[in-house]
Amino acid sequence: MSATVFLFALLCLNLTPCVSGGKILVWPSEFSHWLNVKVILDKLIERGNDVTVVTHSATPSVNISPASGYNVEVLQVPHTKQDIKDNLEAMLKYWTHEMTTDTILQASQKLKELSDTATNHNLATCRELFSRVDLLEKWKKEKFDAVLADPGFMCGELLAQKLGLPLILSLRYSFGHTLERLCGQIPAPPSYVPAIGSEKTDKMDFMQRLRNIIFYGAQDILFYLGPTFYWDPFYSKVMELVPRVSSMRCLVEPRALLLLFISVNVRFSRGGNVLVLPGEYSHWHNMRNILDELLNRNHTVTVLLSSSSPSINITQHERYEFLVFETPLKPNEMHSLSEQLINIWMQHPKPSRIRVALQILDLMGKLRDMHSTLCDAMLRNEELISRLSARKFHLLFYDPMFICSDLLAEMLGLPLVLSLRFSLGFSMERMCGQMPSPVSYVPVPPTVLTDHMSFPERVQNMISYLLYTSMFRLAAMSLDNYYTDPHFSTMISTTLFVFGLLFGVDVVNAGNILVMPGEYSHWHNMRTIVDELVNRNHSVTVLVSSSSPTVQHMRKEKFIFNVYRVNTAKEEADAVWKDFINLWMNDTATKFETVFNIWQVMSKFMIMTEDTCKGMFREDPWLSLRDSKFEVLLSDPMIPCADVMAHKLKIPHVLSIRATIAYTFERFCGQMPAPPSYVPAASLQDYMTDHMSFLERVENVRLYIVHSAFFKLSMRFTFDRIYSELWVSHSGKVLVLPGEYSHWHNMRTIVDALVKHNHSVTVLVSSSSPTVQHSRKERFDYNVFKVKMVKEEAAGIWSDFTNLWMDNKVSKFERFFLFRNVLSNFKRLSEDICRGMLQNKDLLHSLRESQYDVVFSDPMMPCNDLMAKTLDIPHVISLRLSFAYTMERFCGQMPAPPSYVPAVAIHDHLTDRMSFSERIENMLLYIIHSAIFQMNQWLLLQDLYTELNGKPTTMCETMGKADIWLIRTYWDFEYPRPFLPNFKFVGGLHCKPAKPLPKELEAFVQSSGDHGIIVFSLGSMINNLTMERANTIASALGQIPQKVVWRYSGKTPETLAANTKLQDWMPQNDLLGHPKTKAFITHGGTNGLYEAIYHGVPMVGLPLFADQPDNLMHMKTKGAAVSLDINTMESKDLPMKPLDQAVYWIEFVMRNKGAKHLRVQAHELSWYQYHCLDVLAFLLSITALITYLCVKTSAFLFRKCFRKTRPDAKGQKNKEE
Repeated sequence: MSATVFLFALLCLNLTPCVSGGKILVWPSEFSHWLNVKVILDKLIERGNDVTVVTHSATPSVNISPASGYNVEVLQVPHTKQDIKDNLEAMLKYWTHEMTTDTILQASQKLKELSDTATNHNLATCRELFSRVDLLEKWKKEKFDAVLADPGFMCGELLAQKLGLPLILSLRYSFGHTLERLCGQIPAPPSYVPAIGSEKTDKMDFMQRLRNIIFYGAQDILFYLGPTFYWDPFYSKVMELVPRVSSMRCLVEPRALLLLFISVNVRFSRGGNVLVLPGEYSHWHNMRNILDELLNRNHTVTVLLSSSSPSINITQHERYEFLVFETPLKPNEMHSLSEQLINIWMQHPKPSRIRVALQILDLMGKLRDMHSTLCDAMLRNEELISRLSARKFHLLFYDPMFICSDLLAEMLGLPLVLSLRFSLGFSMERMCGQMPSPVSYVPVPPTVLTDHMSFPERVQNMISYLLYTSMFRLAAMSLDNYYTDPHFSTMISTTLFVFGLLFGVDVVNAGNILVMPGEYSHWHNMRTIVDELVNRNHSVTVLVSSSSPTVQHMRKEKFIFNVYRVNTAKEEADAVWKDFINLWMNDTATKFETVFNIWQVMSKFMIMTEDTCKGMFREDPWLSLRDSKFEVLLSDPMIPCADVMAHKLKIPHVLSIRATIAYTFERFCGQMPAPPSYVPAASLQDYMTDHMSFLERVENVRLYIVHSAFFKLSMRFTFDRIYSELWVSHSGKVLVLPGEYSHWHNMRTIVDALVKHNHSVTVLVSSSSPTVQHSRKERFDYNVFKVKMVKEEAAGIWSDFTNLWMDNKVSKFERFFLFRNVLSNFKRLSEDICRGMLQNKDLLHSLRESQYDVVFSDPMMPCNDLMAKTLDIPHVISLRLSFAYTMERFCGQMPAPPSYVPAVAIHDHLTDRMSFSERIENMLLYIIHSAIFQMNQWLLLQDLYTELNGKPTTMCETMGKADIWLIRTYWDFEYPRPFLPNFKFVGGLHCKPAKPLPKELEAFVQSSGDHGIIVFSLGSMINNLTMERANTIASALGQIPQKVVWRYSGKTPETLAANTKLQDWMPQNDLLGHPKTKAFITHGGTNGLYEAIYHGVPMVGLPLFADQPDNLMHMKTKGAAVSLDINTMESKDLPMKPLDQAVYWIEFVMRNKGAKHLRVQAHELSWYQYHCLDVLAFLLSITALITYLCVKTSAFLFRKCFRKTRPDAKGQKNKEE
């Protein structure tokens, strides 16, 4: 499909600056398809785009008001709106009711007839569209930027072709994913992807997979055959082509079974007819939100309401249709009963339970009479029942607050949907809804119990269940006579919501409150609040330390004590508080002695504070608090770390406070203003009022300054450290297994971000790591395990690897044997790390005890996947790529069709647009690298993995269990290709704005004048070059007018010019972000490429090894780089400037509108090219020819060498004689 982009949302998000004020032509479908597209159009109009909608005179759903902001073009068609509705209703009726009784042939015939009618309507609209030559010419002159179409209505893609515009499709799905697979090239393996319409999941047994494949095949056949008789001739005529099915399908890819696709989406989008019987007060307000959403989804809502409703005002809700039936009751009478109920419940002080029970029994009779009256007025009103029956409602939506709603549903034959919070003891849910509710661990509402109950609490819970069950049955008996009236015979269990209303009020208002009290008078004051909360039926838990000198947590109270253990003894804490009080009251000490004594007491308080904070956040008390689901925290600032507790529990925080000295806490933490000109500082000896003389104001300001400084210092040196430790210790715990060199530098960025987000990060690294400097002090922790190999030996192995890769003087034969030695060394290194990590029992025990939440690793770290499996925790992999995507394909199951996805190789020159010979090369690369990868697994790793795992396994089996693969590129970097949901792009995550350069380097950059500078770096693994190459590069750099900053640590080149500055290390990101930087000469590492992309710097590439040739090929294809061969380049090689190259490609894109670079090249391939059948046929032919020649040659030689010769007759005769 030419210029087609399936992700319209991506266009809206990423191209907003470019399409501001753009013009979009819309070819919509009907019903829910239109409603979905309309949301997008409204957003486009909001962003200043011009939207033109093309519709027809018979549209049943695309109704656009003049005030909507759309431009509308209406096509006149011969059929009517009623014709479309009748055909759709016939389709739905047959699909939902009649089709099950017909045979397959009858159903197919009937569906074909209905589909033909819809197709004729669609075809008539298309004919009218393309007969309007004037309209098409007008649209061409208006220069639209894109066509937005729905595949549910044909000809949208044809309209885009005629106007030469990019096409954007809005699609939910197609049966068997035919449209997505055959037109969009989205992979859908039938082995685990259930076909839409097959009613299967991704977990299928053999027979289900077989049916799934058959369903896919049937839908594909229908997809290809459907357009042949209707659309191919029409499309050929419009495009002025010879009417051939193949050419038309390649042009626009028509789809079949259009009406089936529409009917599935429209069946529930036509809008149902809902009858509503609401409750009153908050029940109605809750239900109204649901009704508003039903209206937004095009459902019809009718609210059946009594004339005595005390809370529903029909004049305020014009969107609903109200149907009012008359009752002899008055609204004030019903309101009076509700008030009596609330007064009984809220009376204070609480009377005895017997008195409350008598009051409720007295009110029950009135409530029963009220409901009986309402039921009679509704159910015995024959005119009302007749009107309701005639309206043909689809269901009854009601609140159990209205008794007899279930009887009305039974009389009208409607399904019931019930809106309920809960009933006392879950009685209605258990006895009417058959909901299980085991009393052993399900606390009865309303209650203060949890699902962790002691034996006495379970006894209490059982008694509550029995009590509420008996009360419910007694209440139901009062209406049984009414329900068993022959006129209202029903099979529905009777319920009475009045008890839910009576006892539910308390539950709605009750809360679960956590209290962290202060000591002495602070606790006595807070105790009054706690008692009142308990009296109001709130559940209160007081969190207190074992060292509290005041809170007597051993006493039995109406609230709950949660005591956490601390190292400080109760007597020791009491002594510290007494020292503090004595210090305050001692007026004989000198100022020096007072300051010294304050310092001593404060030191003790700091120790107690740290002990208290760590005690409450230990694992056992913390988990208990987290699982209790508190709704609010009430605390005294006297108790430390309460704010951290509120933050961790994610609940609101209420402080109870008198005052702090100089209002420091209130001012710095609560932002409370306290002007010292008239607000006296509360101090040790407070004698000032708000009427202060000049000298008193001076003294007041001094007190504010002194106490503010003391408060800031105590926060800075004590509480900040404690809070930081607590913040980290209760966020996630991440175990990192890093790679080396640039892999670690990239991963380090993520580690720093995790630490910044208050996660606890531990980097597990071997003692032989040449890159990870584990001896340095960091914000995260290093866990170093010992291995046999030393750091220098490991660094030598990596150095041998890079030197071999870059040495172009070695013959292929020598390179093969040298590479074998390098691989052998890598095997030793890998085994050393794996055994040092996974056979270290102390290390594994320590890691298990740490209870990490996730393993974050680079596949460069051996056995990282086996460590995640051993610890049995989730695994996240950070990866750039592997050769020919072997690791991603075999371990991650990521699809990579070789017909248009080029294999990453040593010398990469392939793109997604390949000729026949290039596809042959690509297929061979896939085969070779796949074989190498599998052999490497089998020969080098399988035995090791099996030994360390304790049972047979492979690297791909363990790595395949990774939850997320973080790919260190972004979609704009890759060629368009399919990816799996757990493959996430994170390219450029290390990019950040440039910082100022060091003074010496800034002076060198500024000296470049208008010519600017060039940044040159070959990465962290290449420390130096051969002198020949270094001289070649230095000579070339000396011939350009720009100045060059070159990261180079080898011997100074003989041809080094004055414009070039050598640096052992340089701030690469800051240099690339400098306004004078004109270009970046790079080896093609991912980190450097993304920094250049981030700062908009064009690149010259010198790829060395690994993924670097592939990276630079991507940049070259995108027009952002040129690539040179470091082995063949000379100093006179001066290709087009990177900046000119970038400008050229930008102008090229502007000249050629559209988003074709987002389309996979599979659209340009024929079916046999896409499946590489031509390549396979060629390879098989060559293989067959070679096999044939070998067999024939072997047979010929065999006959020549081993042919038997008969002796002549004469010789035989002489022998006999």
